[in-house]
Amino acid sequence: MGVILREKKLKDGGVSLYLDINHEGKRWYEFLDIRIQGNKRLPENVQNRKIAKQALDKKVYQLSVEKHQLPNEQNLERGMISFIREKSIGTPSEINGEYLCKKLIDLTGLDELPMNKIDKSFLIKFQDYLKSEQLGQGSIYMLVHLFSTFIYKAIEGGFMLANPYQKIPRAERVKPKRSTPEYLTAEEIVLLMENSKKVPHQLKLAFLLSCFSGLRWSDCSKLKWSHVVKQTIEDKEETVVRIDQKKTDFGYYTPLSEQAIAVIAERKKEAEHEKKSIYVFPSLYEPNHVEKNEKRYSHRMKSWGLKAKLGKRLHFHLARHTFATLTLLEGADLYTVSKLLGHTDIKSTQIYAHVANRLKVEAVSRLPKLNIDISSNSGHRKAS
Repeated sequence: MGVILREKKLKDGGVSLYLDINHEGKRWYEFLDIRIQGNKRLPENVQNRKIAKQALDKKVYQLSVEKHQLPNEQNLERGMISFIREKSIGTPSEINGEYLCKKLIDLTGLDELPMNKIDKSFLIKFQDYLKSEQLGQGSIYMLVHLFSTFIYKAIEGGFMLANPYQKIPRAERVKPKRSTPEYLTAEEIVLLMENSKKVPHQLKLAFLLSCFSGLRWSDCSKLKWSHVVKQTIEDKEETVVRIDQKKTDFGYYTPLSEQAIAVIAERKKEAEHEKKSIYVFPSLYEPNHVEKNEKRYSHRMKSWGLKAKLGKRLHFHLARHTFATLTLLEGADLYTVSKLLGHTDIKSTQIYAHVANRLKVEAVSRLPKLNIDISSNSGHRKAS
């Protein structure tokens, strides 16, 4: 690695200072926009050359840090609040990021929070402050988790050395609130279908398919006709759908219920009169990393739920919760449901444990009560 401060002669007789950089087999120049005019001993020229020398030292340090993957200690006084706003602008976390900034400002009374002031004691103080604000456990966990996420981003950028949250004992950390997932009953599904006149037909069928198959929005929006196949399971031919999960690099087949097969058949009949497509629901299709249709249809689903007077917020993932819950209520166990949902870890299915526990109680309550004598004298002959 080499960084040399060089001079480029100008037509007016002065020189322009720049850095000649040779690093890891590559060579480039960085012009400093610093000029030396006239006598080099003039105070302004001496000062300009001093500034150029500082730029040289800074570049050498920066390249060394990058080469050895070290944190850049020159950046440790960077402001966290401005960093959060910079990193969250234009992203889905922008609103929550601004909310986090407000809470940090309210706590410190300052418009900026230097990153080198964020340590274990500050984070515990932040947690205690959020609790004193009487926020819900879910909101507190969201803010703490988001703050930790931005700290990790700062570490990646070389602005911080480590995440102080790791020094807080697990018993003292804010825990996420485990909420019981809502689901639709069979009667509510019927009610939705009866109030679906103005709902886009492919959206309605995709939601119904999810209720009886557990497919996610991402599965339905990219579902191809070639994914629906026949498969022999224990000597019986079943209709199954192949799901490829990119986030886990895991694929699986899930059998389809009679209702799900009926939905696919209905779509196939409709597709005969439409422009040919490889997708089952072409109007829902979204390319990778694009979520425009999901956001657009979420408003339609909200209106749909209000029209049906469900008393629940209607969103596409509610159908997946419905499938899992109804399957458990029909006697399946958590392990089986986890496989039907494509969970690689049964812990992901534990949010439905309340259903399984209720079924256990109901099963035990159905055991017969025998009309027998269980007193201490039972089974003994009375003395004559």
